[in-house]
Amino acid sequence: MASPVRSRVDLSIVGNGELRYFPAGLACEAVERPEDASGEYLLFLEPGAAPARGSIEELVRTADADPRIGAVGPRLVGPDGKLVEAGGIVFADGSLASYGAGDQPRDPRYRFVRDVDFVSPSCVVVRASAFPGLDGELDDPRYRFADLCLALRAAGHRVVCQPAAEATVDPHAEGPAPLTRARLERLRPIVLGPRPSDAEPHRVLVLGIAMADRQNTAEDVIASMESDRHEVVQRWIALGDEPDTPLLTAATAEIVRERVPKYELLNRLLAREPLGTYDHVVITDDDVVLPRRFLDSFLAFQDRFGFALAQPARTSTSYIDHPIVEQQLGTLARETRFVEIGPVLSAARAAYPLVFPFDLMSPMGWGYENVWAHRFADHGLKLGIVDAVPVDHSIRPPVANYGWHEADAQRRAFLAARPHVGLGECFRVIAVHPLEEAA
Repeated sequence: MASPVRSRVDLSIVGNGELRYFPAGLACEAVERPEDASGEYLLFLEPGAAPARGSIEELVRTADADPRIGAVGPRLVGPDGKLVEAGGIVFADGSLASYGAGDQPRDPRYRFVRDVDFVSPSCVVVRASAFPGLDGELDDPRYRFADLCLALRAAGHRVVCQPAAEATVDPHAEGPAPLTRARLERLRPIVLGPRPSDAEPHRVLVLGIAMADRQNTAEDVIASMESDRHEVVQRWIALGDEPDTPLLTAATAEIVRERVPKYELLNRLLAREPLGTYDHVVITDDDVVLPRRFLDSFLAFQDRFGFALAQPARTSTSYIDHPIVEQQLGTLARETRFVEIGPVLSAARAAYPLVFPFDLMSPMGWGYENVWAHRFADHGLKLGIVDAVPVDHSIRPPVANYGWHEADAQRRAFLAARPHVGLGECFRVIAVHPLEEAA
């Protein structure tokens, strides 16, 4: 049996590095610079690197088992299914070569932990106490991290490749993959089970903020919010620049050039609307992919199970900060004590006094869930996660456009001043509605 992972990991994201799942049992913190990290290990990721579920835990577990290990990386697999690297070697002339390049990942030669000269910058865990810094004079990340690994080895540390951990990389990719129509359709979730046939029509207000200077799915989200059953009004803020797509242009209520906290912007939109004329208010991010006619299915399940506040579950390939929000297959919905602030949130009319306007003591929304859990329990209202109508949230990494430390400090002050429920109690499932109930 694998030993439990005990360590804290600070995620030091290199460039636009992305982590597509929350490592189980690890306390993670995103930092911009290694010197800002406070944990036992640093995790470096490059754009396009997608660690398989459980891989980060395996890397940390390997380093925990041997204090001599200074750096450990996974084997890397390319989009063609062949090995890109299982560790590397530096030749006497300074050239670099990778073990296993072009071979099959299941080749027995690459199925055991090996000491190597270097591991790829695409994905590497480094022991913080051994980290000697990076050579800023080396522009090529591959040479910069090869130099790091050689410095670790010169100081008496081991550098190893752990093939039980695996990351998919595209060595030819430059930056985030483009949002083509084909890619959006590959990511588009499907609805599980038929929509309740007795769903009532509603008047729905959809609010969103589109980061015009970032890759986003706002145009597709707006289209996916269109309904055959409900009257839908969409109000968006274009943040950073003019909207540049037809649907977003038509839905934009305001253009904001400067950076303003998310929930301050949402309060602006809420203040302009006669909320009493709407049955539901739906808040959405601009980097999600929704099922087509999302509201027709989602609101039917929210109404059926009586959730005053609800969210769609996240697909398993999404960024997941809290494991409770991951889609549970075979389940229509779960009544919980936790509904996350994003990426999509739906408030029924009964929830308005408990949620709106957003409390700007925490303007990025951190801590709202804990306070909501307390308020909704006091008022006998239900919270829920709808698994039957999931959302994909894999386009952009979270906490990429604002400071983690500032938002966390605001959360702590906010919770200290408000009655709330701790996360341990929030992460409790009260009732499960299995897929069989759809019949």
